[in-house]
Amino acid sequence: MKKTTAIHPLRKKEHRNAAEPFSIPMQAYALPVETLVTHTGIRKSRKAVLNPPSTRFISFAGRTLILDATLGADTHTLTLTLQPNELTIACSCAAPVATLCPHAFGYLLWVASYGNSSSFGEFSEEGVIETALSHPSSFNIQYTGRHGIRAELKNGLGRVYELENNWVTPHRLQPFQHLPGQTNQTGSQPQNGLVLCYLLMMSPRETAAPFILPCAGVLTKDGMEIKRFTHYLSGADGGLSQWLTPEHVPRIKACTELMKGSEKAPGLQNLAEATGEEAEALAELFHLFRSSLSLFSGAFLYSHPWWGKKRMGSHPLRRSATPVVLARGTVTLRFRLHLGNGVYTLTLALLISGKEAEGYRIEGAFFISLPGSSSLYMFSSPR
Repeated sequence: MKKTTAIHPLRKKEHRNAAEPFSIPMQAYALPVETLVTHTGIRKSRKAVLNPPSTRFISFAGRTLILDATLGADTHTLTLTLQPNELTIACSCAAPVATLCPHAFGYLLWVASYGNSSSFGEFSEEGVIETALSHPSSFNIQYTGRHGIRAELKNGLGRVYELENNWVTPHRLQPFQHLPGQTNQTGSQPQNGLVLCYLLMMSPRETAAPFILPCAGVLTKDGMEIKRFTHYLSGADGGLSQWLTPEHVPRIKACTELMKGSEKAPGLQNLAEATGEEAEALAELFHLFRSSLSLFSGAFLYSHPWWGKKRMGSHPLRRSATPVVLARGTVTLRFRLHLGNGVYTLTLALLISGKEAEGYRIEGAFFISLPGSSSLYMFSSPR
C-alpha cells in the first residue's frame, strides 16, 4: 500500500493501530486547533490546512458519524463517536501510528480550523443533522461540506426562536438575523441581482485585529441568506456607489474607520510585544466596534477568516463564512476562590448578562461565541 506523506507526526515510536479509536477532548462540541495539536503531538503544517481531505457522508446514528475521507489517491473510512466534551476517531487505513493517521488528522484539522465556535455542533443531540435525518421531508439536505452533509429547514416552514434574557435570538437549527415575513434585510434591496453584505474579518491565528469589510452577494431564492459572494467592494473603484442609501451610508463609513483602525492595532497574539501606541490603537478600535454595533443590526453580516491581503482572492468564499448576530449582552469576568487540600486556587468564570457561559470561545480578540449559537458578544472593556 502506498504510504501517505501529506502530514508527518512528531518523531515518536509508533505503537498503535489507526483503526483503534483515539480520544480527543472537546468543549461543548467545539474542537480548538490548539487542543488537537497538543493532544495528538502532530505539527500543523500549511500544506495540511490548505489541502484537507475530501469527505463523503455515509451515516450518522447513535452519536456515531461515519464518512469516507480521500487524501491524495487514498480513500478510507473514518468512524467518529461524538459526545459534548469528547470525540473518538478511528480510520480504516489501519496504519501504525503514534496518535492519528494523516486521513483522521487532516479531517479534524480542517474542521477545527474552519468550524468557528462549534466544530461538531450540527451533530449534537437533537441538533440539525439528527433532526433533518429523522424528518427529511422538512429539510433540504445537501451532501457536501466538511462533514459531507449539510441541512437547513425548507422554505415556508417558519423559523425557530428561543428567548434569552428577554431577547429573541436565533436557534441553532438555522442561524438568521431577521423576523418571519421579511424578504430581505434592512436596506439590502437587490441591485442588478446583487445585495450589499458585510464580512466581519477575523484572523484565525489572532495575528491581526478584526475589521468589517463590505462585499456584494447573491441571495438565495427565499431572500433570507447569501448564496454566494461575488466581489469585494470599496469606494475607490466606485463599487459602493449604487448602495449609498440612508441605511448603508453609516455602515460603509464605519467599515472605513474600522479598517483604518485595524491597520494600526496589533493582533491578540502580538499584544505582549506591542508598544504603548499599538496597545492604545487596539483600545480605540475596541471602542469603535462597540459604538458601531447597532449600525449592523438587520444587515447581512457574516464572519470570515482573514489570512492577509495576499490571500484575499477576487471574492470571499461562502463556505468559509458563517452568519453572525452582534448580540446585546454584557460580558463580565469573575474569579472564584476555592479551598482544597489546604491550598487556595482561583478559577475564571465568564458571565453574559449575569449568566455563566460554558464552552465559550474568544473570536477576533473582542468577541465571545457560544456553542450552537450564531450570536457574538463583545467584552465590556478592552482590558
